[in-house]
Amino acid sequence: MFFCLLHTIKRLIVLVTVLNSRRIMTSKFTYLMWLMASSLPVKAQTLDEDEEERLFGQTLEQNVMTLKHVVDTAVEAALQTIKNSVDKMDKHVNDLATDVGPRTAKQVLDFGKTLVGLKSKMEDKNIKTDVCMIDEAMHKIDTLPNDVGRQVQICKKTVADEIGKYIEKTDANFKSFTKEAAGIAEEAVKCLKATSLVCIGKVSLAVGAAAFKMPNGIAKQASDTLSLLNAFQERAVVCFTKAVDRTAKKAHGYLNVVEQCMRDKKILM
Repeated sequence: MFFCLLHTIKRLIVLVTVLNSRRIMTSKFTYLMWLMASSLPVKAQTLDEDEEERLFGQTLEQNVMTLKHVVDTAVEAALQTIKNSVDKMDKHVNDLATDVGPRTAKQVLDFGKTLVGLKSKMEDKNIKTDVCMIDEAMHKIDTLPNDVGRQVQICKKTVADEIGKYIEKTDANFKSFTKEAAGIAEEAVKCLKATSLVCIGKVSLAVGAAAFKMPNGIAKQASDTLSLLNAFQERAVVCFTKAVDRTAKKAHGYLNVVEQCMRDKKILM
C-alpha cells in the first residue's frame, strides 16, 4: 500500500514537472517533493532502477556524493588559486625588497659625494673638518643602507606574519565546508539505513541547500582572501617606500646640518 502510494506520488511529480517544463524554474514545493520522493527506497514492483534514474535523476546517495565532490573540488581549486597568488606576491615583494637596497645606496652615495666636496673645501681653507662634524655626518650616512635593509626585513616579516595568520584562518574556513559536507553524507547514510521518511526529507533539503550555499561560500572566501593578499602586497610596497623616504630624509638632514654649520661659520658662502 505504502509503495503504491509512493509510486503514485512520483508519477504526479513527473506530471507536474512536465507541465512546468516550459517555465524557467519549477516551484520550490515540487523540488522538495522530488528530493524526498526520489530519495526513498523503492522496491522493484513500483519502478525499476532504469526508469527511476530516467524519471527522477540521481538518488540521495548520488546527490550526497556529488555534493562532496563539488565541495572538495571547489576547495582544492580555491586553495591552489590562493597558493599561486601568494607565490606571485612573494616574488613581487622580494623583487621590490631587492630593488630597495640599490636605490637607497644611490641616494646615500649622492649625499656622500656632496659631503666629500664640502670636506675638500674645508681642507683647502685649512679648516679642521671636525668643526662642523663632517666626518661624523659621513659615517652616519654610510650606515644608512644597512638601516634601510633592516627596515625592509621588518616590513617583509610583518606582512608575511599577517598573511600566514589569514591563510590559516582561510584554510580553517575551507575545512569547515568539507566537514559540513561530510556530516551531511554521514547523516544520509543513517537515514537510509533507518528508511525514515522525515529524516530523509531533512537530509534531502540539507543537500539541496548545501549545493547552492557551499560553492558560493567557498568562492566568496577565496575572493576575500585574494583581495586581502592584494592589500597586504600594497602594504609591503608602502612600507618599503616609507623606509626609503625615511633614509633619504635622514641623509638629507645630516647634510643640511653640515651645510648650515659651514654657512654660520662663513666657510660656505
